[in-house]
Amino acid sequence: MRLLLLRHAETILNQEHRVQGLSQSDLTPLGQDQACALAEALKEERLDAIYSSPLARALQTARAIAAARGIAVQEVDPLKEANAGEMEGLLASELSALYPKFMARWPVDATAAMPGGESLQQVQDRVWPFLGGLPERHQDQTIAVFTHNFVIQVVIAKMLGMPTVAALKLRIGLASISEVEWSNSRWTLVRLSDSCHLDTLSSLA
Repeated sequence: MRLLLLRHAETILNQEHRVQGLSQSDLTPLGQDQACALAEALKEERLDAIYSSPLARALQTARAIAAARGIAVQEVDPLKEANAGEMEGLLASELSALYPKFMARWPVDATAAMPGGESLQQVQDRVWPFLGGLPERHQDQTIAVFTHNFVIQVVIAKMLGMPTVAALKLRIGLASISEVEWSNSRWTLVRLSDSCHLDTLSSLA
């Protein structure tokens, strides 16, 4: 099975460098262009199923790809982004001053939960039962999953046998393609955060 892990395109909150979490934020005009570029990059792919986070930014990106194929986008609640709790909507530059103890723990402790929100470990624990079960449901197929930064980070870390907190060392760009394969009872990383299709766009990815 081939699994394409696709991060949503740019939103207003991405553009403003704000913590997004579970916030609903529509794609910007650039984000819409990124979604179209992603659809073009995937046009030769045979996609047997398309799954998406229920958050608007992921669904809008997924629908740009699904529309031309006549494939329904299946919403999966565990694919939503990490709950950032009190930090949602804040500027990234504000976090260290407002939450110094948490920000010191975050890079070294996967159980450090965002104030009022989730930890990396909690995100991994909720998403893995779904993604880890895909090979059994989709043998020899190619599946597209539209989701979010932290989800893709912790899932790839799990697949590669990395400590959960090491997921933060993986950079996942907006509207990027990460690809993994399940073969011979193991996961193999094929590409990480491929955004070549965005080269002609002015992107934050």
